[in-house]
Order: sequence, then structure tokens, then C-alpha cells
Amino acid sequence: MNRQLSYLKQLNRQHRLLVVFFEDVDLKEYIAQPAKDTESYYRHVIAEKFAYEKRLIVSTLKQHGIYSLLTTPENLSIDVINKYLEMKSTTVALDIRTKEHIL
Repeated sequence: MNRQLSYLKQLNRQHRLLVVFFEDVDLKEYIAQPAKDTESYYRHVIAEKFAYEKRLIVSTLKQHGIYSLLTTPENLSIDVINKYLEMKSTTVALDIRTKEHIL
């Protein structure tokens, strides 16, 4: 992620950027099941770490002012539309504040 962050920040300066990540539904279901033995416990830890790292990437991008979305494939359309509306409203609010500041 750190290798790509500088490129994403550079793109974000010139464009409105949205990075989309997919949640692994099977992984999520696996994590929800209790571990039965030691090997299963270790696999759960690894699965939880993988899911956590995706959430961490989304959080890191947000800290750098880059919009990101973590969604399931089934919810992609609705979540992208909602994120677009959020981005649009933020842009409009910034434009209004900028105009008020100028006046």
C-alpha cells in the first residue's frame, strides 16, 4: 500500500479519486464460524488479519483525503452511487464555503 500511496495522492490532486475494495464474503463467513481446533484457530487469526488490513488501507486512504469504498460485489452499485452522492455533496459544500470566504 505504501508504494502506491504516493501515486494515489498524486492522482487525487488532479482528479476526484475513488478506490474500491471488495470484501471477501466467503472469508467473512469463515471468520464468523468458531474455531474448532488449533489449526483452525491459526487460520482464523490469519483471515481476521487479512480483513483488518483491508479496513486499515481504507482508513489510511481516508486520512490522506482519498475516497475509498469497501463493499461486497452484491452491493457494489448501490454503494458506489451512495459514495458518489457523498463526494458530490462534499464538493458542493466546499464550493459554498470557498465562495463565502471570498465574499
